[in-house]
Amino acid sequence: MTIWDEILTSAREMDMSRLWQLLDADTRFLAANSFYQHDFEDGGAQHLQADAKVAAALNFRLVAARKLPAERKARSIALLPRPTPELVAMMLTALHFENRRGLMSRFLDSLGIEHEDGLIPPDHGPLIADSGRLAEAIDGLFSSFPPDQVELYLAALYLSDRESWGSIRSVVSQRKASSEG
Repeated sequence: MTIWDEILTSAREMDMSRLWQLLDADTRFLAANSFYQHDFEDGGAQHLQADAKVAAALNFRLVAARKLPAERKARSIALLPRPTPELVAMMLTALHFENRRGLMSRFLDSLGIEHEDGLIPPDHGPLIADSGRLAEAIDGLFSSFPPDQVELYLAALYLSDRESWGSIRSVVSQRKASSEG
């Protein structure tokens, strides 16, 4: 079952923590490692919160966990069964900015959304005005990138901001229905 099969058919509400549970170990590690490589420009607050989770998981003091190499912390975070939705969102954001920026940029360009190397300015207007254009952009991603990466990216967008990206669900649903029929 794919991520979107779970989103579209599950009786329970999908959130970022549940999405994390659906990811394979390699993707979890890549996301967690990307998180520790990414500069969130917040004075280290995001990394400190993650380090507290590492400390708890390893039964370490926070000061000891903070001194661990990033890869060791990433492995510990990747093994967490259900990190907070906020932490998952930050890890997936870092994954896409550190490792899949081309996918993000292609999608935003296809939609005509102004961005700077994948980063949408905070004062942007409505993100999606045309569902036809959204369907074309999603089709373009699936024809250019590995399907599991596209599904994860679209799921992360949808789950992180349903108000802005809610129409992704209906486009993916229609796409799946047409491919099955």
